[in-house]
Amino acid sequence: MAILFSCESEIEKPTLTSAIAPVLLNPDGTREYVLTKENAVSPFETFIWEAANYGLPVVTKYTVQLDVSDGDFSNSVNLKESTTQLSQNATVEEFNQRLLDLGFTPGESEMVQVRVQAANNNSAVDTLVSNPITLSVVSYDAAKVYPKLYVPGNYQAAGGYGDGDWDPSNEKSVIWSVKENGKFEGYINFGIDNAEWKFSEKPCWCEADWGDGNSDGNLDKDGNITMITEAGYYKLNVDWSADPKPWTFLKTDWGVIGSATPGSWDSDTDMTFDKENLNLTVTMDLVVGEIKFRANDDWALNYGKSDKNGIIGGNNDNIPIAEGGNYTIILDLSQAVYTYSIIKN
Repeated sequence: MAILFSCESEIEKPTLTSAIAPVLLNPDGTREYVLTKENAVSPFETFIWEAANYGLPVVTKYTVQLDVSDGDFSNSVNLKESTTQLSQNATVEEFNQRLLDLGFTPGESEMVQVRVQAANNNSAVDTLVSNPITLSVVSYDAAKVYPKLYVPGNYQAAGGYGDGDWDPSNEKSVIWSVKENGKFEGYINFGIDNAEWKFSEKPCWCEADWGDGNSDGNLDKDGNITMITEAGYYKLNVDWSADPKPWTFLKTDWGVIGSATPGSWDSDTDMTFDKENLNLTVTMDLVVGEIKFRANDDWALNYGKSDKNGIIGGNNDNIPIAEGGNYTIILDLSQAVYTYSIIKN
């Protein structure tokens, strides 16, 4: 019995003695790449590698990883999503965005490391990485492009998103994955009660769209979402990386609170949604002090200033008001990066 138990354990957790890591074949690091905005949609390179060999029947997924020249890949970025193929294409724009993610300076010649990581569906088998190669590249300045989900529905015209409804190509009614980790967030103004809508991965009806036909909080293909019964400004969250894909919604009414406001830290001054500009505004008197933005007269969801001027973040520091007077305050949650402005009248 002891011998049988030992054999069963070995079957459940195989031991690899000669696993072979993938080998990155192309590019070979012998040329310098100068990236330009004019060639953004042109091919950059096709990354090609030899397969990893585990000596076991495992499903292997490969990820092309990038890091700075002196990095150890602990803070690397992925070129794209993982693939089971032995090659992956990238456009100039895609590769340039990854360089900007790493903090490269546009217009300067810098070195980037590239390698391929091999992972598999067997938890007992280690992840393998290829030889890194180093590329000399010159990046260009570009606005950050985040992955997005389109949110077409019968609310769009009434919500301030243009004249038409059910338009998946509308670039205004979208939510984003700012961390590029498959988790999407954004705010949508549902301009009618009992709105019907979907999530779409593409700005067209050319691929699968997603709804919640079962009203169970998980997305499935096709089917509309009808769970939002009351018109209003909603925060949407979707975990596209999970299976099934959970999503949540929260109706929000925003206000300004703080020692600089008439209500101090005791009560909010309400903001109004501006459908023309898709932001929230209020004109009010302020004194020297501090303010924050919060939703629904509660601290569960609030925004303050981040370390970058004009950009807000969740539960961050108070925003200082250095001079008393009448101000117009704008909170813009319609873009991937949330911002605010405080304008003295």
